[in-house]
Amino acid sequence: MRRILIGLTALLTTLTLPLTVWFSWEGENLFKSLVKEFSKETGIDVKVVYVPKNVDEKLLMAWKARAGIPDAVLLKNDEVGRLLDILEPLAPSKDLSRKSISAFTVNGKLLAEPVYLDIGGVFFYRGSIPNAKSVENLVELLKSRKNALMIPVYGKYYFQVFQRAFGQSTDLYLKDQSTLETLEYLIWMKKEIPYLPKDGRSAIGFFMRGTAKVLMFGSFLIPKFLEKGFEFGIMKPPFVERAGKRISPNLDYKGFSVVKGRLSREVKEFLNYVSSKKFQTSFCKPLYKIPSNTKAMATLSSKPLFKELLEYENYGQPTPTNPDSRKYYEAINTMLRLMMRGVEDPEALIEAGKKVLSGK
Repeated sequence: MRRILIGLTALLTTLTLPLTVWFSWEGENLFKSLVKEFSKETGIDVKVVYVPKNVDEKLLMAWKARAGIPDAVLLKNDEVGRLLDILEPLAPSKDLSRKSISAFTVNGKLLAEPVYLDIGGVFFYRGSIPNAKSVENLVELLKSRKNALMIPVYGKYYFQVFQRAFGQSTDLYLKDQSTLETLEYLIWMKKEIPYLPKDGRSAIGFFMRGTAKVLMFGSFLIPKFLEKGFEFGIMKPPFVERAGKRISPNLDYKGFSVVKGRLSREVKEFLNYVSSKKFQTSFCKPLYKIPSNTKAMATLSSKPLFKELLEYENYGQPTPTNPDSRKYYEAINTMLRLMMRGVEDPEALIEAGKKVLSGK
């Protein structure tokens, strides 16, 4: 009987299903190769499923259907608030930065193991540009179409970069002085810059063709720029003279959440691995992402471009972890679309945004 039990135990061990992990955004092949190392070290099999977009919506659909549910899923910090009821609260691993932990904490519960962050609102430049310490300086120096300044005003995240400079907290609201002053500022910028791109794709295109000397965008573009082989630099986070403060970039954190009922020993080992200095240094270095592990961050701080990115991280704030963030971003985009169509009354723009928030 004892031999039979031992045999059954061994059989069940070999039949253990692999962990299913959903992965999104940049670095799919690198992530898969690092996960293979984890499997070799631990004997834990991991099936990686790449989800190109709308991962939070797909997770909700899988949960409701009770089919195809992953064990762990890579989420943005502004997505976890909408998934509060289906995620396991976690205990933070050691050596994680305070900002990364706060980014994924909702109602006192940590809803993801922080891994890395991208920065929204980095000022890239090509060639040599005069020493401009403020956004106003840049606008004045680069007014001509030939040396255009590219700030994609449709970008929901980039509105907040300026909004926080004018005093907004991490709360999601529109009817306040910071929103009014931000809209006034963008309306002024629209009048001053000959061509202000309506979307990110056109802004990137102008920059990569050399038509634009300065581009404000996300740090995730760095590997693409390097792959193309053209020279570029990163400006110090510029001052906003009207606000009396520097811009406050968006810190777009990503971390692994665990679906309720799936926090097994194997999942805990996986979380320990992706939060480690070893993993985060290996993953973040070639992709120019800022690790959440402070020791990995210190290791990369002296590497080219990381020093500049860490200065943006210092001035930045995490994107709001709030269940209503998607509706808030819809309201921002509505205001900005109307502004680009010629509406220049900030109060009217705010009223249009409030209608979106209220669902009218």
